Amino acid sequence: MARLFAVALVALLSLTMFLASPPSCTSQQGPSQTPTFRTETQLVEVDTVATDSHGKAVTDLRADEFKVFEDDHQRALAHFSFERVEKLDLHATERLRALAQHKSKLVYTNFAEDVSEVPLNGCTLLLADWLNTPLELQPQAHEQLKEFIRTADLAKPLAIYALDRSLHLVQDFTTDRAVLLASIEKGGIHTANLQPEKRASRSLDTTRTDWRVQRTTLALTALALHVQGLRGRKNLIWLSGSFPAGMFPTNLTGLTPAMEGSYGGYLYGEPRDFTGILEQVSHMLANSGIAVYPVDAQGLETTMTDTSQESVRLYQNALTQSVAQRQQSMRNVADLTGGKAFYNHNDISRELQDAYTDGDSFYALAFNPLLSRPDGKIHKIRLICTRPGIQLRYRKSYFAEIRSSSDAISRSQLETFVRETGQTANGLLLMGELDPNDPGRLKVWIDGSTLMPMQGEHPAFRMEVAVATFDTHGGVLGQNYANLRIKLKPADITRIQGSGMTQTVQFLRTRDVARVRLAMRDLATGRVGTLEVPVVSVSDSR
Repeated sequence: MARLFAVALVALLSLTMFLASPPSCTSQQGPSQTPTFRTETQLVEVDTVATDSHGKAVTDLRADEFKVFEDDHQRALAHFSFERVEKLDLHATERLRALAQHKSKLVYTNFAEDVSEVPLNGCTLLLADWLNTPLELQPQAHEQLKEFIRTADLAKPLAIYALDRSLHLVQDFTTDRAVLLASIEKGGIHTANLQPEKRASRSLDTTRTDWRVQRTTLALTALALHVQGLRGRKNLIWLSGSFPAGMFPTNLTGLTPAMEGSYGGYLYGEPRDFTGILEQVSHMLANSGIAVYPVDAQGLETTMTDTSQESVRLYQNALTQSVAQRQQSMRNVADLTGGKAFYNHNDISRELQDAYTDGDSFYALAFNPLLSRPDGKIHKIRLICTRPGIQLRYRKSYFAEIRSSSDAISRSQLETFVRETGQTANGLLLMGELDPNDPGRLKVWIDGSTLMPMQGEHPAFRMEVAVATFDTHGGVLGQNYANLRIKLKPADITRIQGSGMTQTVQFLRTRDVARVRLAMRDLATGRVGTLEVPVVSVSDSR
């Protein structure tokens, strides 16, 4: 493939080329005009929810009432604060809407033009997992989701995603009830789920289930990228009817059809245990500051076994095993990330509301890691509150990333992410348009208000960019990656953080290219932005 990137940096007046008329707020910096620099010192942040024995939030704890341990070694608190999740960042939200309203006609953005809101110090994502929810449960789950939106006190920004064969953004962050309901109605139910845990032969379909687990893992990884770099506590409500746990066939013979039903209906096949995969994903989500709240779409369940089969104990019943394993996996992912599991209740909309309000207030704790250099391993975190009767929910581990392996993982994530069409991330606000004089060049404006320079002898922005081109059927035609280091003077940094900067991305244009997709990450903050632009002929664009 030809060289994909041609980087052109324009720090001054770069925004005006994308706007039909300049909005009044685009050059405003916010409260402080002094650039903030990222250093290499790493703190381990642990957002913690504290409740009493009745589940009520406790808001008056002091720093000296917390003890933090890393791998059973006590560490001193380097930071302590009590936080209440605010509704939104007013300055950032006004800036975003002004940019959208004044953009030129042929400019594409990665944010909505009317109702987008920017979280300030906390947000909630809701994943409607149709891929892992049985078809017969999807209509009920869809209605319960809408009932939650109708009745909840939407006090903090909510974004809704749907998972079928891939992950889709249904609605970006907003507190507008009407917009959320309209988006849910428009999105509808995705029936791509073949729900193939059992076939007509009552044999486990391990191949398709393996595929579902793989797609779910990719989706959760993508969600972590979507909110990477956002401040505060991030809650992920995972509405699903079949959490990946495992499949353990009974391999029983000689049972009547009625008995087979009691034993779960699937008796033969290859066993699977997905607990290790789910644990790894949980550590990844926890490292991204995401607390997971699994909500079981199955509702109230009973697991009575056929007592006429005295030789088969209760724990060998395949149906009982399936329920127990699913609920245990829910508890595990919630416990590892600092969330809470909801299951075995019929009022799913109420459970969604409880998950949404949990963590409205939290304690932001941080400590210096035991090792001065990362070792590439997972380290356990344990918190103790010395005040009697206090229950704490927090992530139970952190991953000490080694720079070289971390960079490789980061690149792999971004390259995978850019191939997943339909997924939108706007941690970095982007606007772009094709060069009318060269349709193989994409001019991209990057909002500088959230960029943070790396400290060093020469301050610089460090960014990584992945680009992919697609045909009309969504097939990937080409892909490439670049790691950018943009050296600037301090005065230029201030101007970029006020007015943004532009880059030119050059891609291989062939007659089969119908769309180009860009994914960009600021390495200092971890914020990610994506942008998709249709590739049309110059004559069409005019």
